Parts: sequence; C-alpha cells; structure tokens
Amino acid sequence: LIKEGINIDPVLHEAGKRIGEVIYPRIASEDPGDLLENLRRFWMINRLGVLEVESTDPLVIRAYECFECGLLPQIGESACALDSGILEAVFSRHFKGDVLVEETECYARGDGRCSFRIVPES
Repeated sequence: LIKEGINIDPVLHEAGKRIGEVIYPRIASEDPGDLLENLRRFWMINRLGVLEVESTDPLVIRAYECFECGLLPQIGESACALDSGILEAVFSRHFKGDVLVEETECYARGDGRCSFRIVPES
C-alpha cells in the first residue's frame, strides 16, 4: 500500500488506540516505573519488539526490533502509527488526560531504532 501511495496511518493509529485501551487494565500501575516495566514486558511477550526508557522528563521510549516497521524498506518517514496509537491510549489513561506521541526516530527513516516522545497535550 505504501508503494501505491495509500496512507493507512490513520486507520493503524485508531486501531492502536483501541488496543491500548484494551491492554491498559492489564498493565496499569499507579507507579510510573511499574507501568513502564509492565508495558516493556507486554511488548516483549507479544513479540512487538524491545522497549527501553530513554528518559522520563520528557518521557522518551525507544523501540528496537520493531514489529511494525522493522521489515519495511527505508521510506524516509516514520511508519509506526499502530505503536503510536497504543502508546497514546496507554499514557492518556495513565496521566488522566490527552498526550501527544511524536515518533522522533524510525527504522523506516533509516534510524537504528524507533523512538517516541510522549508529553501531555497542552
């Protein structure tokens, strides 16, 4: 679809948000560190990749071995709309307010990992 110029990112992002809503109760924790560890474990167990927290202020999560874009050719742009949607839903629920998830690095852009910056929406 990418080669044909069809952008399915909005559909993938919405699907990711729904997935995030479903998994949140299974990984939720009042403690942010525990939530991040539960999310990391969920990602690994379900073979979505390997998550690593780069920083907590702002929250930056790195993803290695990304299931979503790891096998895509380098297309020069980010391609992790599903992951972004999952992270948006999980952290919106955790912080009890909307968050912005910006993918700052992506295998599909030629980077060595995918990275997501997560901040409260102002």
